[in-house]
Amino acid sequence: MVCVLSERPFDQMGLADRVVAAFETVHQYGFSTEGGETSKSAKFDKDTNPATAPKVLGLRNLRREIGPDPRLSYHGISAHASRDCRLRVEGPIGLHFERSTTAAPTFANTQFLLHYNLPENRPDLEESFAGVVLQRYVDPAWSWWPENPELASRALPATWWLDTNDLPDGLTTLSPDDTTAVVELERSGGSLDIWIEGGAAYNDNGAKKVALATFDLKSEHIAILHQFLGEGRHAISVMARPVKPDLFVCGELDSAQLVARTVYNAGRHLVLNDPDGKPVAVVPARASQSTFVEWVRSNRNLSEFVSVRPGLEKNSRVTVSELTAEVEGNVMRLVSQGKYHQIHSPVSERPYPLNVRRLQTAILRQPSKAIGRPFDLFQSAHLLDPDGSLRLPDAFDPVGATMSLAEIETHAETLVAGDEQLNANFVQFTKAHFDLFNSTSQTEDIKKVFRFDLRATNRTLEKTRS
Repeated sequence: MVCVLSERPFDQMGLADRVVAAFETVHQYGFSTEGGETSKSAKFDKDTNPATAPKVLGLRNLRREIGPDPRLSYHGISAHASRDCRLRVEGPIGLHFERSTTAAPTFANTQFLLHYNLPENRPDLEESFAGVVLQRYVDPAWSWWPENPELASRALPATWWLDTNDLPDGLTTLSPDDTTAVVELERSGGSLDIWIEGGAAYNDNGAKKVALATFDLKSEHIAILHQFLGEGRHAISVMARPVKPDLFVCGELDSAQLVARTVYNAGRHLVLNDPDGKPVAVVPARASQSTFVEWVRSNRNLSEFVSVRPGLEKNSRVTVSELTAEVEGNVMRLVSQGKYHQIHSPVSERPYPLNVRRLQTAILRQPSKAIGRPFDLFQSAHLLDPDGSLRLPDAFDPVGATMSLAEIETHAETLVAGDEQLNANFVQFTKAHFDLFNSTSQTEDIKKVFRFDLRATNRTLEKTRS
């Protein structure tokens, strides 16, 4: 994902200027009983009917604003899985839009690359919708603050930074008094759990607390950026940086990345106490509020395809760089390490029928015969056959030719094989309609070929029909 700002790099705070991004953290609501318990886990007395028990709207949990494309998936992801989704910021990169002959171009804009960091075994998030926010803060390591006697007392500055590496094991609380905690930092061994008191996030949620984030301290360092927004509103931003950054990965540095941010209500003055009830020292900081949510949709990684090989029960992923085109006669096949591959889109692995069909297309080019700098000219484009092969045109010379792979999305219909006893909800799926008459082509002599592909659902079928 690319993010362009209408300002120069390090424009606000110099070399201490940091811009981070994250998926927006939102509230997920649900109905609960009067006792504050969610409707799924509520316990009733013997004389209480759950169907008639009074329900109250309350905060159920916090989640990140990300989910799969609804055209490609029937189900979203759980709140717990969404909290494992992150964005890694690479940049800044200076941009200018002046002519190449300009002697001294001015960097008038800033570009950042936002890399998705998603949990494993979630291929449905490859093409997803997400709400993204940005935030600017001043790196405490690049800042100097004069001695302030207030920092040694229980008073906290309006904006402060806390490195959780300095916290002991146990429960560190942030509260408007010594009894009610609005934020809890629970450190136990090598893990850190951050909780928000439900009444602070949502006034009618009672005393139930909700999880903001969970971390493994063996792999990353965690810091808290806290802001007072005014009128009893506070914002907490959770930053993470790797313990051992992989510098061989493009853009992987040890700078802190925003993981989660949420706003809650509490009093003006808060105190931060460690498990022994002693005040915790913090570092003054400066930070902006988060931007408005920008909605984005991620595209699939076209450098990979699903490889289907006959005789193997499980499909595998193959990268385009591994494939070579092998021509035998006038038939072309894709080969990797001496084995043929039938490539398909990852959408074909979805375990349910979709109204989307992805077709692989081969774009053939041949080198120009003109004198001068060589370049490739478009020759033709063809759909790959279901077995992954391609019958080349008779006039095509494969010597020196190049091929590119493209993916075309077409409409698909869901069909259900049924009889008179079929459930009434599935009767509409016993027929499919395709409009083959309306065409944008106005050429009379064009050869039109219609190909229908049938794909069974990836779940086991009890019986099949011809």
